[in-house]
Formats: sequence, structure tokens, C-alpha cells
Amino acid sequence: MAGNPADPNAVPVCENERREVLDLATSPVLRRVWLLHLAQKSLPFDQAIEWAGKAEQFITRPTTEAQPAPLHDISSGRRLGGASMRDAVLQLLRDNPGGLSRGEVLEQLHLKGNKTGETAVSNALTALTKGQEIVRRERKYLAQ
Repeated sequence: MAGNPADPNAVPVCENERREVLDLATSPVLRRVWLLHLAQKSLPFDQAIEWAGKAEQFITRPTTEAQPAPLHDISSGRRLGGASMRDAVLQLLRDNPGGLSRGEVLEQLHLKGNKTGETAVSNALTALTKGQEIVRRERKYLAQ
């Protein structure tokens, strides 16, 4: 029995857990099942499928790939705003040294057509410009 101190051949529980995690890292099928299981514990099935897919993309994407900052706080499900939106916009502009137009920022953050999101991005761009963290040149915003 694993973890039984009386059994000299028993593998410690933490060693078993370590092996299971390593198996998840090397087996895409096991990893997907595990991610779906965890998501389904706290979400309706359709949302669990979506979140498990997003988690799989996060785990398997190259680490050098630039990704926009998340627009939702995963722990609370609330939309980011204020300083968080400014941070997301600033990071996006830093990841794109050639600069981005307002429309490109909206597209990259998947907010095009979302009036509240568009307003938040406009406010963030204005605040970052006034704070001299970004500049606007030839209709593009660039990080300083």
C-alpha cells in the first residue's frame, strides 16, 4: 500500500503524486481528462469544456508567444478594470514594440464591439498617455 510506513517497498504518497503530475505533463490525453475533471468540479459542463480547453492551450503554448493579459479574474470571474486594464494595455503595447492602434488593441484584447470594454481601453490609453508611460505616434500607441 502506498504511503504505508510498515511496508518497506511502499512509495511515499508525495512521490506517487509527483509521478502522476509528471505523467500529466507527458501525456496529452491524461492531461486533458484531468483538466476537464477539475473544471467540471466547479463549473457547468459547457463552461468546464471551455475552461479545460483554455487551460490546455495555456499549458501547451510556447513560452515565447506573447499573450494579452486576461480580462477576467479567474478566482472571482469579475472583469478587470481600472489599474488592471491599464496594466493589460501597457503589457500588450510592450509586447508589440512597433505600436498598436486603438482598434488593434481592442482586437488583441477581444473587446471589439464590447462598449464597456472599448470605453475601458480608451480610458486606459488616456491615463497611460497622461502618465507618460506610452506615446502616440502616427495613430499608434507605443510603450516608453
